[in-house]
Amino acid sequence: MNHKAKPSRDSGGSWKSDLAGIRWPQLTACALIASLILLGIYVLLNPLEDDPELMERLLREQRGTGQGMAGSDSRGVGARDGAGLDGIGTLNQTLEYPGPDSRLGPAELQSFLGDVATVLKTEMESDPAALHVAAMIYAELKQTQVAEELWRQCLDKSALEMGPVVGLAGLLVDQGKTEEGIEILERAKGSDKTTADFFQKLSDAHTKLGNLEAAEEAAKLGVRKYPNVAALWFELGVIETQLRKNGQAESSLRRAFDLGDRSLGTINALVTILNRVGKTEEAQEFAKAVQPASEASPEKTKDEAANTGAGSDATFSESYAAILRNLAVPLLRNASSVAAANQKLEYAEKWLLQAMAEEPNNGEIYMDLSSILRADRKWGDAVVLHQKLLALQPTNILNYMNLASVATQAQQPGLAEQVLTTATDRFPDVAYLYGERAKLALVGGNLESFKQMAEKAYELEPMNVEWTLMLAVVARQSGNQEEMKKLIQRANDLAPGDPRVPDLNAPNAP
Repeated sequence: MNHKAKPSRDSGGSWKSDLAGIRWPQLTACALIASLILLGIYVLLNPLEDDPELMERLLREQRGTGQGMAGSDSRGVGARDGAGLDGIGTLNQTLEYPGPDSRLGPAELQSFLGDVATVLKTEMESDPAALHVAAMIYAELKQTQVAEELWRQCLDKSALEMGPVVGLAGLLVDQGKTEEGIEILERAKGSDKTTADFFQKLSDAHTKLGNLEAAEEAAKLGVRKYPNVAALWFELGVIETQLRKNGQAESSLRRAFDLGDRSLGTINALVTILNRVGKTEEAQEFAKAVQPASEASPEKTKDEAANTGAGSDATFSESYAAILRNLAVPLLRNASSVAAANQKLEYAEKWLLQAMAEEPNNGEIYMDLSSILRADRKWGDAVVLHQKLLALQPTNILNYMNLASVATQAQQPGLAEQVLTTATDRFPDVAYLYGERAKLALVGGNLESFKQMAEKAYELEPMNVEWTLMLAVVARQSGNQEEMKKLIQRANDLAPGDPRVPDLNAPNAP
């Protein structure tokens, strides 16, 4: 249902095109590494999870693809503008980040969301994505007539966009206009843009009208296209239960459970079908497993709070505020993304800052804002942002890499070096970090440090073409032509045809 337009990413150009026409005899050591530097530190636009396996996979992918970093300035990491490696200059900051008391109350947050929706529909009215996000906001604010009007405008502009299709159909179904909702969904069923939400909404709408066979067909289409979406398997299992297709229902509900759906509804449905097919002992085991969770369920807590007199109002207010924040944050992130796509970066930044105030520990918001700040070339603000994220997630290696990246763009190579040094102390077996330190050392003119870091990176990853070429530069600087040629040949063996690797068979090759 969510239509999230992604902001454009700035890049530092292609290191491959930079090197494609250069032959080895024309290269100095610094020229080779300057080209390699374009491969270097960058901001990874991925959700930041404290998952060591994910981090290692990402690092392997970076090394394997050799892709340049999305945050690279066209001047490269070496552009310093007077900031030396031995000192950290003054950061140019323009943003004030939210403090611990920056959350809005429910009424204020509703008003803020209303203002966001107004900006989207008035200042970006030509963009269907902006109208869609505005409609989602109005729908959550229970201004359903405005939401319906905006979704219809979206469909007038682009009839088969799934966000508006599902949004409008869901709104109509909730209003009791189920047949019209089904008609809108059926018209889009043949589109190649259909989503898991689409099939779930279509199946649910048919179920509401008692069209169980049609509901089953929609759910089956959904699980065929999205076999790893638990909600679709649950939808199918419930329908099969109603159709008395007991064996199929059991299989579908087990699939939902195996995919991670441990909700009370799913377990109860599974218990029901297990009892129906005679698997009573297993049904009892499932029932026991869910009992402790149900005892501590929000419903029970709410009932208990209702019997505590004056405390009930406070409990309800806190619960409502939490629910509203959970709704508001993804809406603000979507709105910011659309604003960025429309080059309204001031709005994009403002809305993400409020999202950050509402959920200060959500690392994904930090990365959203980082993308906006880099697009707006606010490197000082980006440095502060990534310092905050590193403090929030100190065990995530990507946070060190990202902070080092934006530090170089903020003309703070000293800070980048400090961050990478800390990172290598904490993650001593990650070759990539030593490679980046080697590049910064070369930029700062510290050839001895460059040699040490390049050798350490190569020691950890001898099959990496980049570190191999670094050692070739070290050998050339040392006057060891034979060693240099061996390393270049090794690099060519590791990555045949790689434009970074000099051609030893060229007429003037060393």
